[in-house]
Amino acid sequence: MSAPAPLLSATTLARAFGGVVAVDAVSFSLAAGETLAVIGPNGAGKSTLFALIAGQLRPDRGQVRLEGRDVTRLPPHRRARLGLGRTFQAPRVFGALGLGEGVHLAASLCLPAARARARARMLIARLGLEALTDRPVPALAYGDLRRLDLALALATSPRVLLLDEPVAGMAPAERAQLMTLVRAIAAEENLGVLFTEHDMDVVFGHAGRVLVLDHGRVIADGPPDAVRRDPVVRQRYLGTP
Repeated sequence: MSAPAPLLSATTLARAFGGVVAVDAVSFSLAAGETLAVIGPNGAGKSTLFALIAGQLRPDRGQVRLEGRDVTRLPPHRRARLGLGRTFQAPRVFGALGLGEGVHLAASLCLPAARARARARMLIARLGLEALTDRPVPALAYGDLRRLDLALALATSPRVLLLDEPVAGMAPAERAQLMTLVRAIAAEENLGVLFTEHDMDVVFGHAGRVLVLDHGRVIADGPPDAVRRDPVVRQRYLGTP
């Protein structure tokens, strides 16, 4: 009996901008229930890789598959309907709506009306946003905006969740709290989570696996402790102990 297909797979993805190769033959897979962090120095290709997976960019070469389906040439909204949710470095939210309205609208894009209402209510409660349901989005504190951005990404019941620097700008206690919540929701819903983050405490404290990029290439991929000890990773990114 063959093993089930990974939730997400990238095969020899490549993308150049002029003469600069941003992503160079990157391959990896993400399983259900797995939390994979992508790290690397500035200019390593992390943002480009995320854009290729989410559909904001198309690769020059290579393939992206979502639950075994080739989505390489599909736009972001089609990938969202097939089970890909994402957050952004700067939260992208419905600025003209209240918090509750925004989450419900996001859920209704992919779910039937009754399921959308239930999903929105559940996420607002799960993320501790109930007291802010009627609050206009521009009036939210930054940490609440981050949680709202996560709620919007989860609203469509995705199978794969992409988190682009999900705790950037948050206080240390808020960072740990949000990532613990992400891991709990991912376990409950059997999601695959792919995230990038500059805070190494968050990466090594919450990732089950770490992939390291340097100049667009994968230089390490494995358990956090093994990656932390990898001499090439230490030389090019983490530094000496």
